[in-house]
Amino acid sequence: MGILGIDNRTENWTTAKELAPFIYDKEALLNLVQRLNPKDDSEPDEIQVELFWNGLRDRRNQINSDEGKSKFDNFLIDQYKDTFKNLRTQVESFDGFWPLRTDNYTVNNEDAAQELTENLIHTELDIVIQSNSNLYIGEAKVESKLGYDGDSVLVHQLIRQRVVMELLLMHENLNHGIRHFLILQKQPNRLQDQMRFAIERGWFKRSNILTWKDLNELAPK
Repeated sequence: MGILGIDNRTENWTTAKELAPFIYDKEALLNLVQRLNPKDDSEPDEIQVELFWNGLRDRRNQINSDEGKSKFDNFLIDQYKDTFKNLRTQVESFDGFWPLRTDNYTVNNEDAAQELTENLIHTELDIVIQSNSNLYIGEAKVESKLGYDGDSVLVHQLIRQRVVMELLLMHENLNHGIRHFLILQKQPNRLQDQMRFAIERGWFKRSNILTWKDLNELAPK
């Protein structure tokens, strides 16, 4: 029972409680990485994990001048327009998503550019694991489903996370692979549309849906 006899049902609390053992046990963390990607050949001391990660925002905050921040923002916008120029079409043609608004996944004016920047800066990743050649992006769910915000440029949670990490790697001039994973209460009978889209794009594998029980079995004893 929790504080004042109240069960803490927040996803952040469950994530912190269940992932904490992996922070301090590199062998267990390596086991998790190899569960997600058996071909990852990292050594334990090459792997690290952080929770509730907002690397893009924090990288921007390290820039001291307004001019430097503006240059950083413009880099993100320009790279988005180039790298993800077909993203809206891909989302529209996928069978399952709700119809898009005219300003979703589109950056065609200053307001949209500002909105995109805000979307990117405020995207938090529940779990990020870095190995010698890959970044593993984990989304943890207890009761909720993957997020959807039709008022944003980047509408769908998994897609938004992918865009953030790809743009950040471009800025850092790194070529790490990006691998998504999910932690859910139980294996879904039917995949959410965002999951199916990510699988179709080659971003995600069905086998990288874990349950909290799976995670507990990988944790150090």
